[in-house]
Amino acid sequence: MEIQEFTASQMRLEQDLTQELRVYTEKWFQRMSQERHTNELQAIVHKAFEELLIHTFTPDTVGNSLPRRIHDFILCNLRHGITLKGLSAFLGYSEKYCSEFFRNQMGEPFSVYLKRVRIEKAKHLLEDETLSLTQIADVLGFQDQFAFSHFFKKSTALSPRQFRNKFLQPD
Repeated sequence: MEIQEFTASQMRLEQDLTQELRVYTEKWFQRMSQERHTNELQAIVHKAFEELLIHTFTPDTVGNSLPRRIHDFILCNLRHGITLKGLSAFLGYSEKYCSEFFRNQMGEPFSVYLKRVRIEKAKHLLEDETLSLTQIADVLGFQDQFAFSHFFKKSTALSPRQFRNKFLQPD
């Protein structure tokens, strides 16, 4: 049963990553298609893929650490409304042990860490004015944009629109 859940989780993760890559690739290609010089375009594409390959296949002992894997798991599962129960299933620990283990490994309680990660990701996504608040809410695992807006404003004292406007028109 646990292997099936893990496989289903991996499949959802792969689907989410593929969808995210597809969205950003489309935007990237749109921006690149505006470039008029073919040689310059080829050089940019070559450099981008070179950096991607280096980043993807270079062993990183720090990046493969357990805290890094936990962080990556949380990021990849935000859309599904990640819970301590889901994380404990991923790690193979009881929820109680996972809670203590998480605090020791990550330096703060799961709920505080999750809130911080969601806010950081939200701020990053709000910088992209082509994404609607509904799309951002979905990526972050909120039921709707109103729940997201309430969470964001309570955490930052700015509504998502206020944050976006402030970011797009800095002082």
